[in-house]
Amino acid sequence: MTIRATPELIEERVRAVAAKHTTGPVRALALRADPVWDGNGLNVDGQSVRVIPCNSPLAVRTALAQFGDDATTIETILVVLCDLADRDLGDDLLSRFTRPRVEPLEPWSAVRSLFGVRELDAAFGEPHNAWLASALLAYAPASEASQSLQGTSLTLDVAFRALSGRILGTQDFDIDGILKRSRWPSPFAELTATPDDVQSKLLDAFAIRNGPLGILVSAILRAGRGAELIPLGIAARAVFGDGDVPLGVAVGRFEARCGDLHIDPLVGIALAVHAESLVQELFVSNVVEANRLVAEAESIAASIDAPHASASDLLQSGFDARLRDCAGMIDSVVTNKTDSTLQFAVMREALVRAGQHALVAHSNGLLRVEHARMAARLAAWLISDEASDASGFADAAVRYATESSWVDRARRRLWRGDSDAEISAVYSRVVDAVVARRSRENKRFAELLKNWSETPTDPSLVASEGLVPLEDVLHATVGPLAQSIPVLFVVLDGCSLPTFSELSEQFAIEGFREIARSHGGMLRRAIGIAVLPTVTEVSRASLLAGKLDQGGQDHERRHFDSNRELRVDNREPVIFHQNALRGPAGTALAPVVTQAMRADGAPVVAVVINTIDDQLKRGDFTSEYRLSDLGELHGLLADARTHGRAVVITADHGHVLAQPSDGGTGAFVGGGEGGERWRAADRAPTEGEVLLQGPRVLLGKGGGVIAPWLDDYRYGAKAGGYHGGATPEEVLVPLAVYLPAGQDEPEGYGPVDANTPLWWNIRVPIEEPSRAELPEISPRAKGRGRAKVPSVDQTTMFDPPEVAQPRTAPSEPIWIQRLLTSEVWEAQRSANARARLDAAQVSRVLESLHRRGGLAPFAAIVTEAGIPQNRVDGFLAVLARQLNVDGYVAFEVDTATREVRLELAVIAQQFGIELS
Repeated sequence: MTIRATPELIEERVRAVAAKHTTGPVRALALRADPVWDGNGLNVDGQSVRVIPCNSPLAVRTALAQFGDDATTIETILVVLCDLADRDLGDDLLSRFTRPRVEPLEPWSAVRSLFGVRELDAAFGEPHNAWLASALLAYAPASEASQSLQGTSLTLDVAFRALSGRILGTQDFDIDGILKRSRWPSPFAELTATPDDVQSKLLDAFAIRNGPLGILVSAILRAGRGAELIPLGIAARAVFGDGDVPLGVAVGRFEARCGDLHIDPLVGIALAVHAESLVQELFVSNVVEANRLVAEAESIAASIDAPHASASDLLQSGFDARLRDCAGMIDSVVTNKTDSTLQFAVMREALVRAGQHALVAHSNGLLRVEHARMAARLAAWLISDEASDASGFADAAVRYATESSWVDRARRRLWRGDSDAEISAVYSRVVDAVVARRSRENKRFAELLKNWSETPTDPSLVASEGLVPLEDVLHATVGPLAQSIPVLFVVLDGCSLPTFSELSEQFAIEGFREIARSHGGMLRRAIGIAVLPTVTEVSRASLLAGKLDQGGQDHERRHFDSNRELRVDNREPVIFHQNALRGPAGTALAPVVTQAMRADGAPVVAVVINTIDDQLKRGDFTSEYRLSDLGELHGLLADARTHGRAVVITADHGHVLAQPSDGGTGAFVGGGEGGERWRAADRAPTEGEVLLQGPRVLLGKGGGVIAPWLDDYRYGAKAGGYHGGATPEEVLVPLAVYLPAGQDEPEGYGPVDANTPLWWNIRVPIEEPSRAELPEISPRAKGRGRAKVPSVDQTTMFDPPEVAQPRTAPSEPIWIQRLLTSEVWEAQRSANARARLDAAQVSRVLESLHRRGGLAPFAAIVTEAGIPQNRVDGFLAVLARQLNVDGYVAFEVDTATREVRLELAVIAQQFGIELS
């Protein structure tokens, strides 16, 4: 039985004979094949080939005679196609061929020759692979085939790579290879131009070799939608969710785009996983292309009404849906205070899912998630029991510093709302609830401030709580500190406690650690009390003079320079207001400032940074505050670190921001003199105002001043923010001390205790169950998202936080000792023997997490565990390996948010310990 000759088979035989015939040129060949040809000639490696079909010996003789008589045949090879045996032609005719026989035309022999191998994989003999021989000869380029493998045997893998490279445009005959190719312009044009039988068989083979997902991809290619492969994969997540969702009309519409193939949800998800992984890589290497593919997927998902967009980590609609889920749960938590334990847990999970979306890598996405996080924090605060009224001014001030200032930090971020109307409406309700509760606190604070201003509390009692009137800061803090270490004294004009809570977290990055003296049994940051009214003219003048005073910059400079308490070894203190800090082009600081900052320079270098106060006149400053935005402060901190200076940070007053409405409810009542948020007391205060009198009230011509305690009350023109009033945001300011990393603390100081409220970490105190009460848990799923580990019983989740124990006398929970002496812990330590951790530091890390309900920022770990800032990432990574047994996540290190999470339920079960 003969076969039909094809150009590829003839070309292969010509080349094979030419390679072995070294005594002269190839002139004529007889090939055993059906004597059928279309009459066209061929060109093989630059030589023309004349093909003549012959059905008898006479026809062969005639062809040879005509070929020999043709004067133009000198550069031509004659190929005779005949279904004849050697004996039919006889020796006379055979002798006239280059090789005196009829050459067999056998496809697999041609394939072996094409690839330069002696053997074929046995799988080529299977019936469903019979088509491969002719396909390889037709589509595997001869120039590449012989270089495509090493060895003596041709495998199916090599064969399919060769075909795929020519027909599909990629030698990777797998899902990822096809998806990557689909990004090209007209990616599968060669496939479309291939004869239907070859095209069909190649796609069948792809389906067989790549399983159910290969069947789906093949169907999409057959449907002519190869260029949509990646967008379809991304949209598949919005169609099939996570695989446990009921099918619907969207599935049918999606299947219509995929060649009407019935798609198992798990197969659809598998396509999504491959597409999402590829696009995530593109976001790093080619963000424009990644955005194009996601936009196409968004269009597909919208056109088929995909119901599960929130399952997608890439789609904008998925991000929006997750944020709406967060907003809905936040609204539910705030609304249903009496039965919100489960809702609170679901809210936290929704927030985590929103934070895992790819759009968080974009500035706007990050901002929207941060707003959701702030709303969740405020929800956690709102559902906690409202504390009883403060007993005195010191109590009110400490409560604000440790609790309500964090509330104000969150609500000012949330004022910017969200572009989604549904989400924005929820945020507005949260802010309204927060404002109502904070207004009650502000009113009580103003009443206590009024009383304290008229008859101040015993100074020693105020000092014991960490409160320092600003006129005493130089005497009580800066001067004594300068006797043992040179000081950089920074006055951040207008910096409130909420503002500083953002800035304080950034000093560790600059190479500093915060220290403090003990107040109320804790190493806690001190609180400054502004002079009244809370304006620069009196409060900053008093701060820099070291006594109650009034004046401008020249007045401040004279009094500061003459302060004898700031002199050390006959060296004088110096002060630079902001304009004097700037150096010439190319320098960070003025030369005179750089000289003063040297270790042997001025004992106290005071600087005034006006950035925050100036910003209030231009905008609302509701974006996050950064140290790098505060003028020359970054350069000053670098010099302080280099020359070993302690850094004392304070402010002359705080501020309130303009509300996002019309800018306030205040009005001129009976005229009078004053500023934006204070009036000389020529009338009685109205609702929302308080009369302030006493020795620390320096304006108002002796009659005191009227100041509002409502934070949206103003007397002047609308601006971005104001000060002068009687809110704790304006009256209370930070008084923080920092040391360059590695320097010993001065006597009386120690590392400051982290003081974020539990609700700020979206955590609350919990009752710790015994191990017998713990639910069964499953390993965390690898790849996407977080496993849902059942929470422990949180029946007292929303009780008021307990007062933290002083750092000097910690009480280690008993479960920590049990953990560190368990057999499982020893086995985990042995498995990580090359990275030994200090047991005392491990214990302190776990203790810190225990006190915070299972979540702590890196900064708290650094401070409380005594781990150097530059080693904390490595330390936590090793500790995670030792605590996470067999894939169960008990200890999670989130380097993006710089937080550590501990799941006590998982710890107890995996280490076999009791928690109580």
